Amino acid sequence: MPESLPGQPLADVVIEATFRPLPARGKPVEVDLACPRCDVVLLNTGLLRASSVGLLIEGPSITPNIDRFFDQSLVFRNAMAPSGATYLSATAIATGTEAMLNPHELNEEDAFAVGLNTQWKHLWLIGGARWVVLEAIRREGRMFIDKLATIASVLRDGGYHTMSVNDWIHTGQYVLLDRGFDEYVELTDIEHREHRDETSTVPIDQQAKLVVERLRRPLDKPRMIYWHPNILHHPYPRPDISDQTIMRNDGPVLFRYGYEEALAELDVALGTIFDALLSSGRLERTIVVLYSNHGISLGENARVGVGVPYQSNVHVPLLVRHPAVTERRDIPTPVSLVDLANTLFDWAQLENRPP
Repeated sequence: MPESLPGQPLADVVIEATFRPLPARGKPVEVDLACPRCDVVLLNTGLLRASSVGLLIEGPSITPNIDRFFDQSLVFRNAMAPSGATYLSATAIATGTEAMLNPHELNEEDAFAVGLNTQWKHLWLIGGARWVVLEAIRREGRMFIDKLATIASVLRDGGYHTMSVNDWIHTGQYVLLDRGFDEYVELTDIEHREHRDETSTVPIDQQAKLVVERLRRPLDKPRMIYWHPNILHHPYPRPDISDQTIMRNDGPVLFRYGYEEALAELDVALGTIFDALLSSGRLERTIVVLYSNHGISLGENARVGVGVPYQSNVHVPLLVRHPAVTERRDIPTPVSLVDLANTLFDWAQLENRPP
């Protein structure tokens, strides 16, 4: 059975730190986290597990760049993703609402092998991987999601120049999450989304360069930059590590190997972005947040893959480098990424934030 995951809104832990001591390895530190007109950089690492980040574990690390850059930051040791499925979690994080239906995930075949709850108009797909709804209410769902403000749209309305470099159909325009960006780059071919388990043809180092270019661009207003790479999603580059590998006895071992190899590449690419931030001269006016949509099971609970609410799927990193934070502060309180949006709005002291 999935583990019970108690949570507390992120805002309850972080925002209140502006009024009361924030625990930092056992000692109270007064911190005012208000940062109006500060740049915001959101690094959504996709499928990064909390247990794969050196800063959050004891022992050898394969994320040295992440560890160094966020060593003097807010380190949330028990951050939880809203869902183990990407499109649900990404929508929840971007809009600050609970994980919900996504009308784009439906097709006529989804109506088979399901049970109908007519009261809520929901269909639960046997296997527990995702919510589906009938074609008759697909348009209704799209209209509802279209009305939700996103982090990008609120910051843009608050005077920010918003930019996105997105590599995955379930985190971009295919699921209506391109809204609110002044500049939006989609690296996934959504016209051929039947191949949606294939990663982008844009190498990870080239994606990082796209982010760096946007970091260095001179602007007369604060910037918000969002990057979502997809390198941690299987299949992995090595030809013997694919979906079929799951069926082999050594599948979990090979998947873990492929995942960690991809994570090492991601860490190098992040290092390029961190170097650009450190040399920008604006880091004292920049909030940098590293998180992920959800994690991935690599043999835990006899599973390999995503989409379920096990700890390996929903326990994610949440690291915040903030101008007001000058030493590492480990925060053990469970928090949910669904509260990230409102937390950012509070820090930016936006007057136009949604209710």
